[in-house]
Amino acid sequence: DLVSKMAADLALSCDAGDHFPSLFYSTLDNNRNMLNGFYTDKSTLVWNGNVRNGIKEVTQFYQNLPNSTHDLHSVDCQPMRFDPQGDPLLLVSCAGQVTFGGHGNPSAFTHQFILNREGEIWKVTSETFRCNVGQN
Repeated sequence: DLVSKMAADLALSCDAGDHFPSLFYSTLDNNRNMLNGFYTDKSTLVWNGNVRNGIKEVTQFYQNLPNSTHDLHSVDCQPMRFDPQGDPLLLVSCAGQVTFGGHGNPSAFTHQFILNREGEIWKVTSETFRCNVGQN
């Protein structure tokens, strides 16, 4: 029934919220050549106002960034769309501090993902990253 489906979608989003951010940031910080598994040809990244579209552009953008270390302080995840016949879209909001290049002071950042499930894998439909350089 409808209530059971909504409860299942909520549980699904909680599970994604628990696992997706740690997997994503671990890959970003330690194994960038594997980032393509998070994206589709329709994915969009907006990084401090710079837009990249599709697997190739998004992963190339990340490859060109200096090495990074992310420290998450908060994560929130919730369903955005309810479809009785399909999977929900999920909004994952992250905040923390990031250090680029292995030195310097960490900067505060916020990062929002909209995820869509393809089979058993969550893919990034869209993401927005905002870094407040020099603010911690």
